[in-house]
Amino acid sequence: MFRYVAILWNERDDTLTASANRVTQLLVPKSGDSWQRCFDVPGMRVMCIGAEHGRNECTSIGAGDGIAVGRLFEQPGDHMEVRKPGPGALSDANPFVESRGQLFVSKYWGRYVAFLRNRRQLQKWVIRSASGELDCLSAKHAGLNLYFSDLDCILGLRGLRLSVDWDFVAADLLGNTPETRRTGLKEVTRLLHGECVELSISQETRNIYWNPWEFAQRPFDFDVDLAANRLREMTRYCVSSWASCHSSVVQLLSGGLDSSIVASCLQAAPSAPRVTCVNYYSS
Repeated sequence: MFRYVAILWNERDDTLTASANRVTQLLVPKSGDSWQRCFDVPGMRVMCIGAEHGRNECTSIGAGDGIAVGRLFEQPGDHMEVRKPGPGALSDANPFVESRGQLFVSKYWGRYVAFLRNRRQLQKWVIRSASGELDCLSAKHAGLNLYFSDLDCILGLRGLRLSVDWDFVAADLLGNTPETRRTGLKEVTRLLHGECVELSISQETRNIYWNPWEFAQRPFDFDVDLAANRLREMTRYCVSSWASCHSSVVQLLSGGLDSSIVASCLQAAPSAPRVTCVNYYSS
């Protein structure tokens, strides 16, 4: 299972740097579960476990300017070909820094969380993909900003105190809880889909870089046949992109329309993965 944990801090503060080193030793003991430091510069350290080329991997940004963990795809061109960032595809970090990380959302899609820095102005950004498939939880500990994929990543910290947000738990149990930064633990929050956290020496700000309402409010200025063709092309492109990451795929069939469409797209995927369909039913 792919997991990650990131530690961000003010690198000009020697006390915080020492704290980051202590926390690292607690999170990733020397004996440790094959955790790897995939990015390690003053003020930002990202570690992961379970990385696998072509599926869940670490994509470097510039020369020590950041990293994206998970799976990135480039936005499709006119011919809807599957496009993955190759080696050096993110070699120029300046456009990402100048956009304060917004370029990730406009140019790439997939299942990722990106960590970016502006070393001259001591700014840092954390961006969660619009799909939100890869979770991004956050907490503060010993003056450090921690970002991680699941709670197990930080349970080894000494002095970490967590308390239950019972109001949220009660609402969640009732169902239909809207997407929220609350998690059920008062000290742990979540980045929303397409959200960016900007950290500077003096403050922390949050911005939403992807908002479905922006698309929903645009005028519908093309005919239905064109829209249907575009939807078909985009669906095939997305399924083919994910299928290209695997030599074999297990698909859960519900017996409904959506899973049938996905099965049809998998059958036509250019990478031709071996597909096994599973249908659960109850008497």
